[in-house]
Amino acid sequence: MKLLLTSLLVFTSLLSYAQLDSTLIKTNYNPNKNVVCVEFLGANSAVSLNYERSFLNRKHFFMDARVGLGTLLVLWSSTYSMSGNFGGRNHFLELGVGRTDYTVFVPFLSSSGASSFYYPLIGYKYQKKFVFKFQILQLALHKNNQLINNPNNNIVLFAGISFGVAF
Repeated sequence: MKLLLTSLLVFTSLLSYAQLDSTLIKTNYNPNKNVVCVEFLGANSAVSLNYERSFLNRKHFFMDARVGLGTLLVLWSSTYSMSGNFGGRNHFLELGVGRTDYTVFVPFLSSSGASSFYYPLIGYKYQKKFVFKFQILQLALHKNNQLINNPNNNIVLFAGISFGVAF
């Protein structure tokens, strides 16, 4: 009798469907950790290509780091930022800081120049498989680690919009 019961338990467990397809389990946060997007205006320049990687994925919070390259005629730029994203499901409030390095290069005139800017950012991010992001940036607070003297008390607002794919 013991052999029969043991055999039934072994064969029953072999036929069970527990966690057969774990992709059907619903989560409240987005498991896609990589984003490649094209940004118009914003921190880089007129058009830029950005890569984002998220980490510390929690139910209503995750952090991401971004690296991007942009251009506008003779202006080349690279940006680096880190932000925290608060929200749920696919809608997030993005708060972060970043740095943009600009290089102006005119090949025929042999002139060039470089500067860097640090900025805080706030934005809205929709992220599922398709990513949409709208950011408002406070640019030109610091240039080469010195405050810029302008009549607007060093506050210059820029807005950028991004479209991309998460994977």
